[in-house]
Amino acid sequence: MPLTLTTPPVSEPVPLLETKSFLRVTNSEQDDVITAMTKAARIYTEQLSGLQLMPATWTYTDHAFGRQRNQDFRLIYLDVYPINSITAFTYRDVNNTVQSLTASDYILKSSPRPYVYPSYPNRRWPSLVDDNYFYEDSLSITLDCGYADADSVPEELKLAIKLITKFWYENRSEITVVGKAATDKGPGDQFVPAPFSAREIIMSYSNSPNPA
Repeated sequence: MPLTLTTPPVSEPVPLLETKSFLRVTNSEQDDVITAMTKAARIYTEQLSGLQLMPATWTYTDHAFGRQRNQDFRLIYLDVYPINSITAFTYRDVNNTVQSLTASDYILKSSPRPYVYPSYPNRRWPSLVDDNYFYEDSLSITLDCGYADADSVPEELKLAIKLITKFWYENRSEITVVGKAATDKGPGDQFVPAPFSAREIIMSYSNSPNPA
């Protein structure tokens, strides 16, 4: 997948105190564990839904202009939602010089699956460097993504994060949170899944034509 998270969120949609209240934890002994599990639950929710819950920057890179729909019309699919804006759009021209496109050169469609395509009337992307397959960044698009703040994140998704965190926390003797992932250390070392109720909430947003 050509999308890379270049600037991660600086805060979480569900703060520590809210998670602790949901878990009925009154002491601070497990704060680090709960914080790590809540973050992992948010990332799990984002990966399953395709949503970016908090403000973040993603960069799309590729060696070609998207998928060809007809001779002169190519769609570039951007598999993250919501996209607030494109902050940079560059490509390597036939002389291998980095050029920039402006907002008037393309149209961004944000739902149901975000994509960008050339503006009318030309409906053509510019030509890339001939040996573009040697450059993973022949095309680079910087995306400002995510809901505006924690208050803007749907309450159902916050509940899903809390349900997942609760499930992992109550089974923490078998779970170790490492970096961005929660992994099962029980028999077979299999990943501990989210509870069904949480997955149902997340998938309802993933399948929605417009999750906003």
